[in-house]
Amino acid sequence: MIHCRLKPSPCCLESGNVRRHSICSFRRRRHSRWPVIGSTTTPDILHGLKNKVPQKAYVVDAPIVGGVRYAKERSVTFLVGGTQPAVDKAEVVLSTLGKIEKVGEFGSGVSYKLITNVLVMAAEAGLREALDLTDILGGNYETALRLFGIGPMAAVVSRALDESNPRPLRASAEDFDVLLSAIRDKSLLPISVLSAQNPDTNQCSSISPGR
Repeated sequence: MIHCRLKPSPCCLESGNVRRHSICSFRRRRHSRWPVIGSTTTPDILHGLKNKVPQKAYVVDAPIVGGVRYAKERSVTFLVGGTQPAVDKAEVVLSTLGKIEKVGEFGSGVSYKLITNVLVMAAEAGLREALDLTDILGGNYETALRLFGIGPMAAVVSRALDESNPRPLRASAEDFDVLLSAIRDKSLLPISVLSAQNPDTNQCSSISPGR
């Protein structure tokens, strides 16, 4: 739940087997609410949630890019999808919490969050495998990570080693679960399928640079 000075009114919408979702409703007047769906979820679940909101409500989807540290610093990025009037209303509040990226009509935010997640998670899986190869060939993590850091993988390495922005192992596995449930033919995303089946191979939170 996002808190702000506009007297946020909690809005919890149940949808199938979804256990949690980030939804908040900003209210200026008694009958004026602006639901913001901030979860990384699937298009089907997203539209199911929207169907539970009054038709005249200004609704946007705004999945969040960032993490614990960025939230504390109010520097997360919201991938916002919705009609222009709805986006304009949500931007008043969301811009105080981070950066707004307008990506299209309602549903576009969730779609682009899944798309960017594929790239990030595939890169992290590749980093983990590169470190496994380091073990196999008798190298050490410190040297390997230093070399990764001077190439195009520098940002991936920095993110994986950022202890100020923690990410639980299971949370990463759930990202793959959500991603794969969004498509009918899972064979189209073989890296994500493999990573979902072996979640311990796509996380670098346990890396010890001196190993």
